[in-house]
Amino acid sequence: MKQFITFLLLNFLLLPLNTFSSNQEIDSLKYILSNSHEIEVRVKTYLKLSKVYQNINIDSSTYLVKQAMILAEQIDSEEDIAEAHACFGDIATRQDSLIKAINEYEYTIDYYRKTNNKGGLQGILVVYGNLFTVTSNYSEAMKAYLEVLKLSQENNKLEKIAIIYNNIGYLYFQQNNFSQALENYTKALSLFEGIKDTLNIAVSLGNVGSVYLRYNDFITARQYYMDSYNLYDLIGFDIGKSQTLVKLSDLHLINNNTDSAIYYNQKSLDLNKKNNPEYRGPGSIELVNINIKFADIYLKRKEWNKAIDYSRISYRLA
Repeated sequence: MKQFITFLLLNFLLLPLNTFSSNQEIDSLKYILSNSHEIEVRVKTYLKLSKVYQNINIDSSTYLVKQAMILAEQIDSEEDIAEAHACFGDIATRQDSLIKAINEYEYTIDYYRKTNNKGGLQGILVVYGNLFTVTSNYSEAMKAYLEVLKLSQENNKLEKIAIIYNNIGYLYFQQNNFSQALENYTKALSLFEGIKDTLNIAVSLGNVGSVYLRYNDFITARQYYMDSYNLYDLIGFDIGKSQTLVKLSDLHLINNNTDSAIYYNQKSLDLNKKNNPEYRGPGSIELVNINIKFADIYLKRKEWNKAIDYSRISYRLA
């Protein structure tokens, strides 16, 4: 679940940067709809406009893709019908209707396979695998990821290969197969270092640290966490910093060092308050996790009232 949430958070962070260009794109696409009478052009424009509106108004996005589907079916355009199903899948994912999303994506995946669209297939299979990961269907997630890995290796797409190694590592981690998790996380880290992808190097360092934490190798785990935190700090990625501070809090809690656990969790909370003072949007997910962690810490300290208070806060934020 954490990977999926992080994916949503990353997309949310990009929205303010893209607002101006999105407005320009919307105006341009609306102009095309107003002036074009060619059905094929209108279908593709509805699809593009629906994708833009996914970040703005999900109801408008749904309406637009429905219009695209009606027209695509009129002209029997298999390609546009498949793209419309993918849009419906994206919308269902955002609405947390994950089974519906999987069914929508399957139509598009079948079309990409039939037409040998390897680029489209790679992209949608990653999302497809992520949905199975979120629903704890690890065997289906693994099938999807391995197919993407094979396609990416054929084209030597190093970034995609590294991402899939991280995803496969996560599957093994969730199933307590820590040796395989470490092997795949390490492969991902090496590839990201090779292409100098700082953000994903930081993510991978944190992943490796979490494996060592499960091995009770606290010194090594802490070093990986600190290296991850420092990279996040270098690039100014506060969500990554916050998540790593919670991991450091976990590490100290496992060692029964509740004072240090409180210290790192409080640093994470302060960072979130600075960036999300109104406790709104996807950032509130992190605030829920932080307050749950405080409840765990105070339960361990047998400070029942504080544990109850933080549990209530997390419930209210959720």
